[in-house]
Amino acid sequence: MVAPLIRTRAILRHAMQTLPSNAGCIGLYSAFGTELDVHLLLDRLIRQGMSVALPVVDQPDAPLIFRQVQRGTRFHRSPLGIAEPVADAVQCWPDILMIPVLGMDRRGYRLGYGGGFYDRTLAAWTTTGHKHPLTIGLAYEAQVVHRLPAARHDIPLNMLITEAGCRRFR
Repeated sequence: MVAPLIRTRAILRHAMQTLPSNAGCIGLYSAFGTELDVHLLLDRLIRQGMSVALPVVDQPDAPLIFRQVQRGTRFHRSPLGIAEPVADAVQCWPDILMIPVLGMDRRGYRLGYGGGFYDRTLAAWTTTGHKHPLTIGLAYEAQVVHRLPAARHDIPLNMLITEAGCRRFR
């Protein structure tokens, strides 16, 4: 059990080193299932006074919205069982979006749980007039494969951070 914790801490350390100190809003996620747990990163970013937001499923087939979190933010469980900030938390558009990964290929395509939430969100981002965020997948090195099938609607990520370091795709 020690080895996964060491690998997780290495990923979170690389993530902290990758983030610019002047980053605007940073989008994280509440881990679900076997996704990499980022609560230590969330706590550290909040302690450092950075703006951090978590995704909220507003409607099942709609893009995610992001609500800022800080100490004292209240949460509820979504219908999917994921911790989300309550509706009175301020909405923001992350400049950097750290995304959970179940599998990732060497081109930047990711495999999630299949709901399409992040692809829908990223596709809608530009239609709202907001700058597309820097997208960073967080995963263990063992989750990286040579090639995943990619559909037309799949959007590759810009970077991947594993315990081995950071890979840039574009």
